[in-house]
Amino acid sequence: MQHIAPIAALAVSFLALLISWINYRSEHTTLTTSLRRDWEALSTDWNRAILLHRGWDDVYSTSSMDTRKEVKKLIRTVRNTKNHDLSFRLATIAAERAGIERLRRYFYSVSDLALNGKISIKELYGIFGPEFARHRQLLAWLVGDDKNDDYKSDDEWVSLRGQLIISPFHQETRQLRLLHTMVWAECIARGDTYAHLMMEHAIRLAADRSKHQLDALVLLAERWRLYAYVQWGWHLRKTVKIPIRSLARGGPLLGEIDTSRIAWAMPKPLKVRLLRRMGIVEEDYHSFQ
Repeated sequence: MQHIAPIAALAVSFLALLISWINYRSEHTTLTTSLRRDWEALSTDWNRAILLHRGWDDVYSTSSMDTRKEVKKLIRTVRNTKNHDLSFRLATIAAERAGIERLRRYFYSVSDLALNGKISIKELYGIFGPEFARHRQLLAWLVGDDKNDDYKSDDEWVSLRGQLIISPFHQETRQLRLLHTMVWAECIARGDTYAHLMMEHAIRLAADRSKHQLDALVLLAERWRLYAYVQWGWHLRKTVKIPIRSLARGGPLLGEIDTSRIAWAMPKPLKVRLLRRMGIVEEDYHSFQ
């Protein structure tokens, strides 16, 4: 009997841990299913936001032709409204602001879940996919931080579309900026985008690397999860130091190639030779930095 008691206690403890793990997995599955369902419900707002940002005829939006005509009419109405008739212009765009706010609040709540460790970036990428990851400039516009937006479908509309955005608080801007960068890092890790886009964004994001790292450090520290920065920081590194296997999955490189943006620590000539050997660039390609 003396030997049975410890074994029974151990069995009870193991059973309690098993039940706890099963409950955790069940709650986690419910959470991810809910997030996926909410994201699908926001698809109309998301695709409409793409049209408002990039133009009513943009190919990356799956909006219907009726929706495109509505956005085209909205853009024409706002553009033709006299500057002194600001109240009419604001009334015209009020409905669009509501959709943008729904998107922003959803992204903010999702970023909170990720920072609190309730859901992983891999799982978020499974929900959002590359469709979300490729729209860095759209996310910047949603938080009023599109001063470096190099996609200008209509210069006059670009100057007016900012009126659709109610500038968020600093914390919200930081979280949404970090959320998108982390999802983009996962997109790179999987090779789910073109190699030349990885390179273009790596060159562009290199200037903001310290800002993204600081955002991650501060936001995780505020939640007493500073230990998670090891994983987040390593993930962020992929956005500016691209794994060569990701480049190989993304097809041929085009345009100017900055070899310092490739993760492997080796001299430039060896990197160039490796890129050619793996078929990432053509043998006669010479546009390297």
